[in-house]
Amino acid sequence: MSNFEQVYKKALKTVTDQKFADDWDLFLRTDVKVQSLLGATGFSSNEASGLDKLRKKIQDSTKHGAVAAFFVGGGVADTILTAARNAKSAGSTADRAATLKFLKHVYLTRVRGGQEVWCYAGPKAYSKFVFDEITGEENSFKSKLKSESEVYDAKTRTAMCDALQLALTWTQKAAASLGNAKARSTVKAWFADQNTTDKQIDTAVTTLRDGLLKVAGVCNSSRLVFSDHPPDRSKGGWKDWAFVYKGESMDVVYMQGAATKAARSASQQWKCALTIIHELTHRELKTDDIRYDFDGLKPDATDFPFNKAIINADSWAYFTLDLVGVLPPGDRSSVLS
Repeated sequence: MSNFEQVYKKALKTVTDQKFADDWDLFLRTDVKVQSLLGATGFSSNEASGLDKLRKKIQDSTKHGAVAAFFVGGGVADTILTAARNAKSAGSTADRAATLKFLKHVYLTRVRGGQEVWCYAGPKAYSKFVFDEITGEENSFKSKLKSESEVYDAKTRTAMCDALQLALTWTQKAAASLGNAKARSTVKAWFADQNTTDKQIDTAVTTLRDGLLKVAGVCNSSRLVFSDHPPDRSKGGWKDWAFVYKGESMDVVYMQGAATKAARSASQQWKCALTIIHELTHRELKTDDIRYDFDGLKPDATDFPFNKAIINADSWAYFTLDLVGVLPPGDRSSVLS
């Protein structure tokens, strides 16, 4: 599997088509309400408490069998396997175990007005998505069910949501500010080359306003997911910031180590918010990565003309922060040099 949406759809298909162990199946369908939790297009916050119920039941069941686990090993792995086994069901124990493991690491992290933010904090030990880790016969994957340490701890999940709130506030404010004289000069600074006309600037103002409203809409929606991407992380991507798949229908931002580190720092959280804006322009506006901040973002008719700057994700993100007055002056000077 290559993205979160594939994992989500596999989990949805599993709970729809398969049956867990009898007592667990009843629990999942009546207490967790798993078929309502996993909607056709995304999670339902109305049933989000079911995730906490699932985690508690796994924890309590594991504690109940702690003495046996001490002597023969297993613990949480045995609990998940017990819940997943049903010889009469279609499908496989592996798929059902992977579904439980997936749900165990999903969190509704922030609810504010119409905004809901979901996080998938997969185990650090995984180098593949959960259905590719938990596959085959029980003896080949049981040990992987024991992996508990998560990529995003509770503090990190909260910090990412705080950065998202900044991204929402700044994109809304920037969209509302477009049209005044200061906004026009800021548009020119980030998008106009030596040959850019007033008509092109007029078009840019409209494009930016409409685009930022779309980005703000996703920031304030009930469908945004922050997710780990195990294959990317295990191949060295963790040192980077974030990415999205433009073709993924679910709104998923894959947050990497540089962004999560910035999110947890009061003085650097703006960089995480800027990263979120950057990535959501990819999703909503189909911007490209023509230039990054370290390349310099000052438009130039020869190397980086208006028609490239206006579709460049980093240009959008830095422009937004500059327009609302939160871009540190030193960073502005450096990036526009």
